[in-house]
Amino acid sequence: MLSSGPRLEPSPHEQRAVAGRAAECGLWFLLLGILAVNVPAFVCMGLDPDVLQWDLNTRAVLRGDAIYRDTAENNLPGMLVPLALIRGVFGWRSEVLRLADLLIVLIATWQLTRLLPLAATASQRLMLAIAVLVFYLSTSEWCHGQRDVWMLLPALAALSLRRRQMSRLVIQESSWVLFAAAFAEGLLWAAAFWIKPFVAVPALACWLLSARRTWRTALDGVGVLSGGLAAGAAGVAWLMATGAWPAFAEVMFVWNREYVAHDTTEGEYWLCFAGMAYRFFPWILVHLVAVPVALRQVWRLRADPASALFAGFYLGWLVQSVCLQHLFDYVHTPPVLLGLTVVASWCVASGPVTRRTVLVVLMVCVLVRFPTSCIDRLAVWGDCVRDGSTPAMRDRLTSLAKGNWADLDRVKTFLRDQHVEDGELGCMDMATISLYDDLGVRPATRFHFVKNWVVALPRQRRAVYAELATTRQRFMVYDTERGEPISSAWSERIVFRAGRYVVFRLSGPETPRWIEAHLEKDS
Repeated sequence: MLSSGPRLEPSPHEQRAVAGRAAECGLWFLLLGILAVNVPAFVCMGLDPDVLQWDLNTRAVLRGDAIYRDTAENNLPGMLVPLALIRGVFGWRSEVLRLADLLIVLIATWQLTRLLPLAATASQRLMLAIAVLVFYLSTSEWCHGQRDVWMLLPALAALSLRRRQMSRLVIQESSWVLFAAAFAEGLLWAAAFWIKPFVAVPALACWLLSARRTWRTALDGVGVLSGGLAAGAAGVAWLMATGAWPAFAEVMFVWNREYVAHDTTEGEYWLCFAGMAYRFFPWILVHLVAVPVALRQVWRLRADPASALFAGFYLGWLVQSVCLQHLFDYVHTPPVLLGLTVVASWCVASGPVTRRTVLVVLMVCVLVRFPTSCIDRLAVWGDCVRDGSTPAMRDRLTSLAKGNWADLDRVKTFLRDQHVEDGELGCMDMATISLYDDLGVRPATRFHFVKNWVVALPRQRRAVYAELATTRQRFMVYDTERGEPISSAWSERIVFRAGRYVVFRLSGPETPRWIEAHLEKDS
């Protein structure tokens, strides 16, 4: 008989490779499983009023209206570009926009995993992706489809160009290549800036960290600034060509002074902060680790410039979200995503004890609320796939109820039976503006939701009243849970009730008197 010879045992390196591939496959299975369970329910959740407002702006611009002049908005118009593309190609269903939001988050997640050190394994990148997606999928609809998350895409792309530019500033590469790359980076920062100007803080932090004391740094700065100015000039030219510029200038430089000073917490800052911290718990605790790690990485700029650059990006983003913006959940969503990436980068360069500790903490974060959410979403999985986003399903899936979709649907049915036409409907509260799209009618005025404008900008109240007085408005929808009790003097004007919502038969000229009777305490 022939001997088969001695059996060769796999080497330790081969064993580790096999274990790594098995872990990678397991993580891919977990990631795909998380998406399979959560995506149908995520897509069927309702759109936040902030997103609905931009949807209305987009619809107005696509039909030829001028933003700011014909549809009131107090933010920069950058969101119109992606929304016009999405709505123009794929239609106006809410599921379309929520799918687009999910796609943007998936691309941002991929960008974040690419920012990990080169030494990071595929399994480590997958673990970061899982942590990022679990956090985002566990947030309320207030965080979804918002500008802060969407501007993360061009900002991360600009950051990637900045990392390459750091090398170009050192090596003797063509000045034209250096300038062209800086110009392209400036265009990306400007794209994010047009969505929300606060991105200027992390952009400046990144450029300062990459600066060198050479003439090439000056050329680099001129290139970034030129790209930003070119994009800015294009945006201004579009505003002027559409007739929106005068109204845009008035809102940005006059009206917004009041909005910036307005206290959206109504004097209850710490109560609002506690609410946001509770909704983000335990994920918000990532900053307790990420901030000192990022500060240390910035301090070690010369030793590890790539890590220091991303650390500066994270710290800049965190500073602007805490110090320059209002205390809204969606504002603080990107800093958590970036903080998770900072901690993941630190783990890659740390020892096994640190990696295991962080992994255990992340598992605790995942287990606090996410399994319960998955169970709830599994229970409606079939209904979501079969029926899509219905009012009843939106109410069932909501995790931060700003309204009641089923009752709004009853209001819609009533108004449709009244044959409401363009310019005949007004909404007092932001959470009711879905009625405009559902009924396919133009709002009575450019102020889609009247209350926010007259409360946050009291000096502009007279201008709002003047526009109301010239409208064809027949009905006004009011949310009784978001305002003063209905005055007995106006109760006879109520023509329909549906839960928390009341429909008044109210003309435009009468509306200012109605506002003074019901919102004086809010102002």
